[in-house]
Parts: sequence; C-alpha cells; structure tokens
Amino acid sequence: MSYEFNEFQLEWLEALDSGGYKQHPAELYGQESKGFCCLGIACMLHPSVVLEPHEWDVTLEQTLSPDTYRGVNDDLKLKSTTGVIALNKYNITQFLEFLNTLETETTVALLESYREMVLGIEGYGVDLTILNDDGVSFKDIAKICRKFPELIFN
Repeated sequence: MSYEFNEFQLEWLEALDSGGYKQHPAELYGQESKGFCCLGIACMLHPSVVLEPHEWDVTLEQTLSPDTYRGVNDDLKLKSTTGVIALNKYNITQFLEFLNTLETETTVALLESYREMVLGIEGYGVDLTILNDDGVSFKDIAKICRKFPELIFN
C-alpha cells in the first residue's frame, strides 16, 4: 500500500522542488538572507498564515498563533512540528543509504552522526529541520519525503 499525499503536502513538495526559494538554516525565515527553512516554505504557502515572511520571528511559536501553527501542521500532517523522521534500528541503514544517493554531498561523519542520533543513548531523532540546517537541499528533502512518507507524515 503506497502513501497518498494530500493536496497541501503535494503543493509543499512541489515548492521544495521548484528552486524558487533560497534555503536558510535555523529559522523559518532569515531576515537578512531572505531564505527559508523547509518548514518555513510550508508556512509561506498555507492560507492560515497571513503574516508576510519579513514579519516572522525565529519560530512559529513566537509570532504565529498556536491555532495558525496547528493549521499548517494539520494540513502538512507531520508526525511532529519539526518533521521528525521515525527512524529506528530497523530502517536507519536504508535511510542513510538513500541519503548517500542524493545530490547533497553527505560526509561519512554526517551520516554517522545521524546514525548516533537515532541509535545513541540520548535517543534523539533526525528531523527535517536538522536535515535543512545541515545543508540537505530542498530538492533532496522533497525526495526523502517522497521515499519515506510513512516515516514523516501521519
């Protein structure tokens, strides 16, 4: 059974693929760089977000009402607000092998840090914001979402 993307998810994935947005780490929107985090693009596209990006602050929680944020996440249907990827000891190797096939250059150290995040004693996970901040391109984030939707979306 294959995952069926909803209309908003498809719009977001197409925007990530479009090349029309500059990428920015650590914030939904970078005031100086005029760039976006991958989840900032979802906010930009969502009809409930009426603020222009230059009016945003670092996080949705600081500038957009909880109801607005809930609206974005309700339609994007992420497993978590940061886009956590439900990786575990059974699927981490397949995920890392797929990352290695993408256009974004990934170092062995970066891949091993993801493995440690998932399998390590701290129990952290890998999420879309981490991938964004580590320089994984929007196009590659879209490919990951298409390849592993059941690990990212509800």
